[in-house]
Amino acid sequence: MLPKLRTLARNLLYSVVEVAYPHTTITLGGEPFNVPLRWRKWFCEGYEQPTFDFIRAHCKPGGTLIDIGAHFGIFTIYALRKVGPSGKVISFEPCAATRSVLLKTLELNGFSGIPVIRDEAVSNKTGQSSFFSSTIPGDAANSLIGNAEHQTKSEVRTVRLDDIHIPRVDAIKIDAEGAELQILDGSRALIKRHRPAVLLSVHPMQIGRTGRSLSDLWDILESLKLVPYLADQRVSSEWFLGQTELFDVRLGNPVAFLS
Repeated sequence: MLPKLRTLARNLLYSVVEVAYPHTTITLGGEPFNVPLRWRKWFCEGYEQPTFDFIRAHCKPGGTLIDIGAHFGIFTIYALRKVGPSGKVISFEPCAATRSVLLKTLELNGFSGIPVIRDEAVSNKTGQSSFFSSTIPGDAANSLIGNAEHQTKSEVRTVRLDDIHIPRVDAIKIDAEGAELQILDGSRALIKRHRPAVLLSVHPMQIGRTGRSLSDLWDILESLKLVPYLADQRVSSEWFLGQTELFDVRLGNPVAFLS
């Protein structure tokens, strides 16, 4: 009961303070972002720098990024700045509470109504599925896969990327807390057609909870001819399969990774 009272008190305090100071400006990836005051604590110095590097390398004027697991929208905004008015960003954020912050952050940065914001969870089927959240406001690890910390269950719509008509795709960012195999499996035709650069966040423990393994993920990458790299160094299957904690890899042509 006490944690709930603390959360209520904190939210009340922010509601009062935000009347006079609705947002704060922070620097991430070398650029300023306006964020709602109560969420500034989520962003530390050096916050996900490899993702900024990936977007800078692969989001050129007129290009298209698909942002799977958009959270509060920082990378959506960064990509919008890079692709410019002739480009496009399609962002997926299935958690309603998180998506409301995303929309506010877009507004604070002058991008309200510009990107395509979708409320589905990207998966290997178009339909509906259970979605698991924690009680922590703004949690970035909500997922199609439940665990001890994410037991609040709701229903969300799901979609395969292959079921969406997207005429151009230059880059895909995937951070979906263990749903990596489902996303790639439902994006086979799109990936084969467009050959986008992909930044994949891999969650070995979450994947294991689905009854799948990194070996299954490696097989999908091989079938799609997606080669994993750390920076400009190709990783071996032995290294990949030996990971037990969260790690990021770029997938695609190594030459394209050299910015």
